[in-house]
Amino acid sequence: MLHIYKASAGSGKTYTLTLEYIKLLLGYRDEQGRYQLYRKSDAQHRRILAVTFTNKATEEMKHRIVFQLDILAHDTEKSPYVDGLMQLFGCTVEQIRGIASETLYVLLHDFSYFNISTIDRFFQQVLRNFTREIGLQGSFEIEMDNDFVTASAIDRMYSELSDVDQKGLLNWLIHYAEERIESGNWWSLGNRSERKDDLRELAGELSKETYKLFRNEILSQIKDKSVLDDYLKEMRRIRVEFESLLRKLGEAAMAVLERYGLSPDDFKGKGRSWIQYLKKIVGGKVEPPTQTFRANVGNRDGWFLKKEIPACIDSLYEELNPVLQEMVNCFGEPYVRYNTAVQSSKYIYALGILVDIDRRIEEYEKEHNVLLLSDTAGILNAVINENDAPFIYEKIGTRVNHFMIDEFQDTSKLQWQNFAPLIGESLSHDHTDLIVGDVKQSIYRWRNSDWSLLNEGVQSLFRPSQYSERSMNMNYRSCACIVEFNNRIFGEAARLLQQKLEREIEESALVEGSFDVKIEKAYADIGQRVADSNLLRSGHVSVTMWESDKKEDFYNESLARIPDLLRDLQDRGYTPGDITFLTRTAREGTMLVDLLLRLNSENTDGRYRYDVISSESLLIRNSPIINLLIGILRYIQDPSIELNRLLAVYEYNSRKFKASDDAVILSYFEDRENIGRHLDNDFFSFVESIRKEPLFEMCERIISYFSDEGADEGERVYIQAFQDYVLDYCRTHTADLGSFLSWWDDNEDKLSVTTPQEQDAMRVMTIHKSKGLEFKVVIIPFCNWSLDHQSNQTNFVWCHTHEEPFSRIPVLPLRYGSSLAQTYYATEYFDEKMYACIDNLNIAYVAFTRTEEELHIFAPAVKNKSDKGRFSSISAMLSEVLFPEGNDGGDLHYEAGIDWRAEKKKKNVSVVPSFPAGIYRSIEPGNRLHLRLQGKGVFGEGKDRTYGTLMHRILSQIETLDRIDDTIAAFVRSGELSESESKSIREDINRWLADERVSSWFSLGVNVWTEREILQPDGSFYRPDRVVETDNEVIVVDYKFGNVERASYKRQVNTYTSLIEKMGYDRVSGFIWYVSLGKLEPVSYTHLTLPTKLEV
Repeated sequence: MLHIYKASAGSGKTYTLTLEYIKLLLGYRDEQGRYQLYRKSDAQHRRILAVTFTNKATEEMKHRIVFQLDILAHDTEKSPYVDGLMQLFGCTVEQIRGIASETLYVLLHDFSYFNISTIDRFFQQVLRNFTREIGLQGSFEIEMDNDFVTASAIDRMYSELSDVDQKGLLNWLIHYAEERIESGNWWSLGNRSERKDDLRELAGELSKETYKLFRNEILSQIKDKSVLDDYLKEMRRIRVEFESLLRKLGEAAMAVLERYGLSPDDFKGKGRSWIQYLKKIVGGKVEPPTQTFRANVGNRDGWFLKKEIPACIDSLYEELNPVLQEMVNCFGEPYVRYNTAVQSSKYIYALGILVDIDRRIEEYEKEHNVLLLSDTAGILNAVINENDAPFIYEKIGTRVNHFMIDEFQDTSKLQWQNFAPLIGESLSHDHTDLIVGDVKQSIYRWRNSDWSLLNEGVQSLFRPSQYSERSMNMNYRSCACIVEFNNRIFGEAARLLQQKLEREIEESALVEGSFDVKIEKAYADIGQRVADSNLLRSGHVSVTMWESDKKEDFYNESLARIPDLLRDLQDRGYTPGDITFLTRTAREGTMLVDLLLRLNSENTDGRYRYDVISSESLLIRNSPIINLLIGILRYIQDPSIELNRLLAVYEYNSRKFKASDDAVILSYFEDRENIGRHLDNDFFSFVESIRKEPLFEMCERIISYFSDEGADEGERVYIQAFQDYVLDYCRTHTADLGSFLSWWDDNEDKLSVTTPQEQDAMRVMTIHKSKGLEFKVVIIPFCNWSLDHQSNQTNFVWCHTHEEPFSRIPVLPLRYGSSLAQTYYATEYFDEKMYACIDNLNIAYVAFTRTEEELHIFAPAVKNKSDKGRFSSISAMLSEVLFPEGNDGGDLHYEAGIDWRAEKKKKNVSVVPSFPAGIYRSIEPGNRLHLRLQGKGVFGEGKDRTYGTLMHRILSQIETLDRIDDTIAAFVRSGELSESESKSIREDINRWLADERVSSWFSLGVNVWTEREILQPDGSFYRPDRVVETDNEVIVVDYKFGNVERASYKRQVNTYTSLIEKMGYDRVSGFIWYVSLGKLEPVSYTHLTLPTKLEV
């Protein structure tokens, strides 16, 4: 049975997942459907696959399961699950304790098969077992940094634009740039460090599953660049024909007026008359006629004022009205066709550019033997579709009986198509599977997540008897007022948005088939019940709205109100660690962090604290020493760029000589050509000394050179974090300086120092980062985001139609906008609009449901009454639901739970140990610790046997005296010897081999076999240390490095000499060489009975 849990926020999803997993670990369902405990642990964890979407969630789930198993095994009565398990399995506490104890033991001793992983990791595991089938080398790596690969591909494309065969691509780029500029958008080309690189934004479309679905068809079709040119010519033909027809009709209508001595100003309304529209048409403007114009076509009564009706009205109407009617008719199907051609033309070149970037990314993957993380689901999809489940399990070496998918609303169509056959196989064997998710918390559609799978996609694949659905509608997290507030807000919002979108679709009349608006379906389970434990805890909700002329005015007013709110919260018993700010964007987070840092620095009242922790406040690029380091790296990379010179001068003089900012910059521009005046010889000498160093060592040297032990105390953590990032970069990328600086430009806004969660400080984070977390007090100070896509951002919609000639290109990336509503792509437009509305409503739902006790919201009020009912933003939706009567210009304020105060609870505060950051010491590469492999501990006390083994290996590789130095050097390179140890060993070996009795065994001209096996017929073998063949005899030598002489050594050498004699050699002698003792003992030959057929 497949159990589908629809788990609203705070409904105990974590508890349920853990319980279901433990149930599968401890027992099974028999043929009669009854649950039975296993008699002994059967390593069920190997046959359960639980997947979620982040590494953090994976580790938390593992920890939670092990922790609860430990309680069941050792403190059973205190487990929150024990009663339910006893009832389910019909067993005693002792039985639960026994099987839990054994299961925990087996799990911990087989932890590597504890199959809880991210969905991507599971896909990678499967892919690695199908490398031959998908045409990859077995050593391929998964490239996590899609942006880096994309930027590299675009860089290569830029560098090749001057090639003759790239003329077509250059034209595409020019046309695309022109279209962007004409549309009022920015355009950036060619500077990788520019974060607003238009092509990198465009290239993000390559990871969309809509593109991947048509990818092969597009690549093959657009291989010939003339295809796009031909398509564009056809679009232009349609446009020109329509515009020409419309202009001719306008000119014909104006000619009729002229024949009767009339002008548009003679009609009713004069200069604003309805027929002034003809001037626009004659002037070449394509614009649908107004409702007034349409109403007057076929109705001459509204043409003129009664006292101004011309005598020729009958003949005028008879001539003019048919022309006007034909113009109106043009704005039916012909206009839709025309508008489709206009929209298809605008971004046709974008498709060609995308295909070119795609091919270059493919080249990068082949050259570097990597596979982009975003490609794994698509490639695996082909593998799974071509093979049945048993074969897949055979290839990966593990059979999975039970699947558990967490956060299922974040699953993409391709990911689900990969899981569906495996789950189907599980269900066919009557196994239990689990899917948990919440449509209302789907906020990752830009990563291809598709919440409709949870609502209807899964159910459509299986029979009703194979799955069950359950809505988890009890809220255990939030107090009563908060649950009731969210029920009201989102229930009403879903209803109003549904109605609004249905009206728009009805007005369009271009949507194919019956369009199902799914907003209310997505929020069908919005109604939550308050848990018994929270019924008497009201909590507190506050929504404050006010009018603002500009967006920045609202931001400033919101920031001005925050200090009073924070003081009020602390007066009512909350500590800074209880308070969390949630924002829609990182920029808003930065504004808050700046405010709190300022409040903290200016605070003189001991009753209040404004300590803050956020990734924005701990960005490592904010550290002066990191800025110095980056400035010098840029100078080393290219000192010919003036900006790099200025950065180096500024950072160097500010740090080294404590010069003021203004003084440094002014001095530079007074004599900008003479760089030697601003940077001293010490600096130039230092730069030259590190220019050829590897990246990590180069950074180490810069840090060491500029480090100030006293001043750096607060910056050590930033230095360490920076070097950690550098080391990680060197491990996964080409570690040249130019590539690193490009990577830094791309990522500096994301790299921050990590901090422990236990600190008692306010937190500032984006709503996306808060998902899955909960906080006592949540403040949303900027609740003003749009419900639709932002008009100032380029959002693409992948469109396709069956109408000719538009279907000649299978799918096109078109810019999202209301103009698509009057094209053959209207279905895709309204589909995208519906999903965008749900996405942005979901973001609000996630934000509003994070809180346990208090929720405070600041939002702009709707200023114009004409805007009411348009619901263009979250704030407008709040206004419609909470304040339907509007306002009189003052604040609008909603409040529930006014008397609520923070509860005084005894906290088990675990004091986090504090360790002062030590001085960051940079150690020269030659003086650092070296990794020793087999040689570890060889020369310590009591290590004689290990020492002997190593010396045996060294001597076995020295065939002749001239090989001593090379052999020892090889052992140093492998890490088995240090430089100092190698000197000592070299002296010892030279002394040993200088002995005249043994030196001939290492001379040129003799045949030597070292550590060569002598095989016997039964498969066993002997291995003498050294066999030397001269012109007249064979000598067998066995090395001993101990200080003890044993009779068994003689018998061993005697066996070797006997074996070699049996091989046909006449004169064979043997020796035991006690190397450390300096003793060479001959071994007299004693006849042994040995097999006669021997092989070497």
